[in-house]
Amino acid sequence: MYYYTIGQYLEHILHELEKELKGKDSSVYPQEVPCECGNTPENCTRTQALLYYMKYHFGYAFEYEYIYTNHIIKSFCGDRMNVLSVGCGNGIDLWALCHALDKNDTDISVISYTGIEKRVCSEVFRGRKADRVRYRKKCGRYSGDTDVLFLPRSVGLMDRAELDKLTKRISCGKRLYIAASFRSGTEELGCDVSNFDYLIDCFERAGLHLKEGKRNKYFKYNEAQVCGIKSIYHDYEYPDRALTLLGRLREQGKGSWGLPVLTNSMLRYNYAVMES
Repeated sequence: MYYYTIGQYLEHILHELEKELKGKDSSVYPQEVPCECGNTPENCTRTQALLYYMKYHFGYAFEYEYIYTNHIIKSFCGDRMNVLSVGCGNGIDLWALCHALDKNDTDISVISYTGIEKRVCSEVFRGRKADRVRYRKKCGRYSGDTDVLFLPRSVGLMDRAELDKLTKRISCGKRLYIAASFRSGTEELGCDVSNFDYLIDCFERAGLHLKEGKRNKYFKYNEAQVCGIKSIYHDYEYPDRALTLLGRLREQGKGSWGLPVLTNSMLRYNYAVMES
């Protein structure tokens, strides 16, 4: 699926969720499943997944669009972008890329997107009409030219052997963009930063050199200010009906479902541009 606005996407999620909850007593509404600093929970029901999307995807979409807009799209050369997204979930980062392209003057007209996700996700994004989109369960099966390696909150969940394997499976032209959003918890953030640096080391051992980027670092939107996402991207609208539903679940004691991510406070990331 592809929705032009994040609000339309969340309205669809809300519609599907309302169908899931229709006729059910509120006492059996799903509790929030444990998840690690915003990672997609494993073994969740479809209802829990839909609630998860409603809670996190407004914030995730902002993060990924911000990274693409400020560090990849503006300097990308060519009309076709080949993207490998590892730990892609349902492809919300693909939505963010498409949305960023719609809002920026660029020559990029076609996206070839491969999403790697071991879980079976509902409501996956399929991109625009001309785009080529596919989803796979394992990195080990991936082989192909890559312009952008995107790791949406996933780099810290991979061990060093997996990062080594990933590096060996990727072929690229003269330039490779690497971008990763990080988790915001102190321990998890440290792990993400360390693994991102290790990934750069892997590509340097493979013959690439770091043209742009910094090691042992992460970026935030603004070091001194937390603000609403809508004040940054004015076309981001969170549906009022979704806020009402999540608020009702919170009042009924259903975990923290009632706290969607509506500010820039979770944004942590790093990026690198590598060349042969």
